[in-house]
Amino acid sequence: MSVPASPLELLPNELLDQIISYLFTEPPSFGQLHHAPSLQLTQSPTKDLKHLQLCSRRLFQLVRPQLFTHVRLNLHDEPDFYSFMVKSDLCPYVTSLVAIADQTPDGQVDPFWWRRVLRYLDPRRVLVIGPPVFIGNTLATPINDGHHWAFDMPLQILLLERECKPRNPSKLPDLETCTSLLASRPWTSMTFNESSSLKAYNHYEYFLSCVPSVLAEWGTNGIRGSTRTLQRPIDLPALLRGLTYFSYTAVFPFYNHSQLVLDAVVRMRHLQRLDVQLAPAQDNHITELEQRGSMDPNDPWMELSTSYSLVGYTVNNLPCLKEFRCGDLHVEPIRQDLLAILDEAIGNGGWSGSTENAAPHSNDTKNGWNLKNDWKQGIQSSNEAVFRCGVVLGISRLRMRSNESNEYIGQIPRYLLINQLRSIHPSSEPSAFIIHPRSFEAFAPRTLLDELQSSSHDQPGLSRDDAIRKLDSVQLLPVHNFTNAAQAIGKVSEALHEIQENREQQIKLTDASPSTRNPIVLIVAGLDTLTEGVIRASNPARGAAVLTATLRTLTRLSRVHASHLSIILVNTNGLGTTNPEWDKSQSSTGNTTTHGHGAARQPLEDGIHSIFHSDIPSLFPTLPKKTLDQGIDTHLLLSDLRGAQMVEVIKDRVGTSLGKWGIWNEQ
Repeated sequence: MSVPASPLELLPNELLDQIISYLFTEPPSFGQLHHAPSLQLTQSPTKDLKHLQLCSRRLFQLVRPQLFTHVRLNLHDEPDFYSFMVKSDLCPYVTSLVAIADQTPDGQVDPFWWRRVLRYLDPRRVLVIGPPVFIGNTLATPINDGHHWAFDMPLQILLLERECKPRNPSKLPDLETCTSLLASRPWTSMTFNESSSLKAYNHYEYFLSCVPSVLAEWGTNGIRGSTRTLQRPIDLPALLRGLTYFSYTAVFPFYNHSQLVLDAVVRMRHLQRLDVQLAPAQDNHITELEQRGSMDPNDPWMELSTSYSLVGYTVNNLPCLKEFRCGDLHVEPIRQDLLAILDEAIGNGGWSGSTENAAPHSNDTKNGWNLKNDWKQGIQSSNEAVFRCGVVLGISRLRMRSNESNEYIGQIPRYLLINQLRSIHPSSEPSAFIIHPRSFEAFAPRTLLDELQSSSHDQPGLSRDDAIRKLDSVQLLPVHNFTNAAQAIGKVSEALHEIQENREQQIKLTDASPSTRNPIVLIVAGLDTLTEGVIRASNPARGAAVLTATLRTLTRLSRVHASHLSIILVNTNGLGTTNPEWDKSQSSTGNTTTHGHGAARQPLEDGIHSIFHSDIPSLFPTLPKKTLDQGIDTHLLLSDLRGAQMVEVIKDRVGTSLGKWGIWNEQ
């Protein structure tokens, strides 16, 4: 009596393939590339496909090709592996190969193992894990292993990848003439995990030791005046020029070794992306373990910092490089130092922080660090947004870097305002209040009308009639002095209270949701400049007092109308010292630190500074400026850097946006 087939087996192959695809997971080796090299690289707790193929003969036939897409080969067992793969007709399905060389004194592995394997397999991805000497022999580069006792590097990882298989197999290189795995296929990507150098720090004059690494051999060949006679593939320069992606992982390499690695990287002339990680992974406690020895715990961190300085210099000199990623921003104690080192060396955001194994630096929450994403979205109700309701937002320029007209500082708030006007629903309520000195032209009616009619902001321009209707909801309140400005803020407060009462009344009558109401924007421009008039007529204390009272009013308004009011202070007087040459005129004292080329750097008294202009001693050198900042919840700074206008969040006391930045305009 035959057993009836299950309903699952009655499905067509196409549906079964679709079902099987949901059980398919990435190989564990994909996520272990930047961790300490281990022979357990391929172990996985997930065995769904293996279990499914045991259910029936038909599922066995459908699952098996998927199961052997990624294979693991212990090179000692290569003959048996070959027999099994060929007999089972599984070779065409292999796209990824992990080759393990667990070398022992009584069982050496042939360095040309890849010649045999690549005759019956043609994977796009080959990962080799083995001792450093074996990695070097596989790449036809015998390495200097004289100091292996100091490093204790039992394993390293080499990963080679290519974009796709050629349609014509005859175009593949002749394996018999190839002397290196690097020449066996047209590889475009290389990942190298060198393992840890931390044990060597326990030895006297550790920096004289040579790291057993194939990259050190490649880099040494590029050093001028080198007396070393090295064996390497004759076609190595051509092979390295074929790489467009390179990832280097090591744990606390010496800075002189890092320079050798970078010399090898410079030979990769067509490199488009470079990833570097020089600290332990987030869950690795090797540092604590090694500190039980005789090493100075400061030495590894100093070597790491110096190495990143060299990395930054090299990145600037790679002709085709489009992207550089730092994988060490998960180490909280050194994050700010790394940011400073890389910004100084690379600048202009020419690098990013990888979060593959790091705490979120927000670089890879798909560019969550980029302030450009926030200003494009405009004013939001979300607490995560930079430009949002319920806070007092301040926008300032850097005085010592930018002495432009009011148009310079007015373009960002105007951009936010125009986007807000474009998106609002027709209503009889005011959508924006703008309080500004009469000489401030950035919000002149003609300027706003032209902006609404232009096809900017990634949106088509409005017709003249539509633009005028939008502007009808904007109330402009030009003022002459600080007293007028305070009175105007009082009038706006009364208008907001009336709007709030009307909205609450409509909600009671129509059961409308408050979230459907248009947000209201209050822009106050030049309050800092108007305060100077009070100071000239009286004294700085009087100016700080009246400014404090007005700022408290604005803060109260932002909290009372937190659901629908966004307040933006546009500061026209500029932050920072009035003397751009302060660092040249200041004499060195015991209360300063030295940096750069010996320039004296003053301590940051208020703890608020620019990540792009770290040489500025204080952004708020006067009492009125400090008072102004105290009334701002989220403070943005606009400055010039290398021909570009940079916007950065220098303060965010009610959110998590501190450190976000973006390029506003490139000249």
